[in-house]
Amino acid sequence: MKPDMTTAKARINDDGRILIPAAMRKALGLRAGGAVVLRADESGIHLTTTQRALRDAQQQLRRYVREGTPLVEDLLAERRREGKREA
Repeated sequence: MKPDMTTAKARINDDGRILIPAAMRKALGLRAGGAVVLRADESGIHLTTTQRALRDAQQQLRRYVREGTPLVEDLLAERRREGKREA
């Protein structure tokens, strides 16, 4: 994103809606009806694209799981073991 698009002032309308400036929407590829992810913390509200949120989550997970680890297969195997124990 270009430096002049990193900060903008916006108003909250009576319905709680905030208009994202057109230049920012275009730079991020945001379209009407598209989904975004909002995260609130002590510094404020952060808005990001769903694609960026997914990449960030994957990067965080990589700190704890080795590359190539079959997470889906491990989860399914664990669920099958639990199902057998409960039967």
